[in-house]
Amino acid sequence: MEKSSKFSEFFNILLPLTTFDGASTRQGLSRLMLLRAIVVALAVPGLIVVQAVTELYLSARLQAWLIASIVISVGIGAWRLQSSHL
Repeated sequence: MEKSSKFSEFFNILLPLTTFDGASTRQGLSRLMLLRAIVVALAVPGLIVVQAVTELYLSARLQAWLIASIVISVGIGAWRLQSSHL
């Protein structure tokens, strides 16, 4: 039962905006955070696969900076979403 409510909550984020007040801003920020989290979740394994399959060389330091900057961006957005009183 609890699992289905999490799925419905997830899909409610993806539905079009229905209000034109502060809730729509919060819902938009929530969608942005979801997309950023998906990018992080797919970028790390994608980077590993690209490194293994191709001759492309990216230093470990550059990879760490790229991933860290995206994770920090997600963290700041999540903090802003939690602390906002829209």
